[in-house]
Amino acid sequence: MDRDLDQSRRLLAMTYRRYIEADLGWVRARRAARAWFPEESQPYRWTMGSPQSRLRQIYERRQRALVQLAAARQKFLRAKERMEKRRRVILMVSGPLDGHGV
Repeated sequence: MDRDLDQSRRLLAMTYRRYIEADLGWVRARRAARAWFPEESQPYRWTMGSPQSRLRQIYERRQRALVQLAAARQKFLRAKERMEKRRRVILMVSGPLDGHGV
């Protein structure tokens, strides 16, 4: 495999794992925040508090991971495209099987 493609694939896998971890953290933090309020009096669902709040920091970490994942995917696709362009096609043409010319 092409070295550039291999590095891009590893980067993509790493950023995907980071995004999954960040997304899971976001889901858990939202669930924990909702647990503070009774069902009937839950605040507006998109309220995240001040920029220093833990919930906002978790959300922003998830967003950064998502942006990094998208960038890594683009790098991987470009590396794959470059490898395809460099790949040489070898065309093998066989002669007649009976040993005579055409």
